Amino acid sequence: MDVIQFMKSVDKELRNIVKEGKPAKCHTYCNLIASYLNVHFDEKIKHVRVLGHGWVSSDDFVLDYVQPFEGEQTIGDNKSELYLFHKYMESEGNAENYDLLALEEVTSVKNPYFPGSFIEYIKSNFSKIDDRVVDMGYYK
Repeated sequence: MDVIQFMKSVDKELRNIVKEGKPAKCHTYCNLIASYLNVHFDEKIKHVRVLGHGWVSSDDFVLDYVQPFEGEQTIGDNKSELYLFHKYMESEGNAENYDLLALEEVTSVKNPYFPGSFIEYIKSNFSKIDDRVVDMGYYK
């Protein structure tokens, strides 16, 4: 399964977690997601910040679960408006790539390509990674 297919398989549940949890915590969610995808799918996946907002980015797609684009689009491949907008922001907005803070937690996930494992990882590590994100000053 490729990363976009995987994220589509968890999209609805992840949206609900963000909406019901702490939707203003974009850097925490992005860091958790980027750490997971970086280890299990593609090491080029990163957590990007521009103008106080963060998202997950790679050469082929972007993910934004906190400020979804028109029509609630959260996953954008390289032909989508979501992708083009975020890539423009990355190139013109002094983008920063943030360190991935959940790499240790990610490596302990059993069955990483099972959607339920990803959802459990997000739920069980949110508070710990949020503390790290805050301590690192990601919410400037």
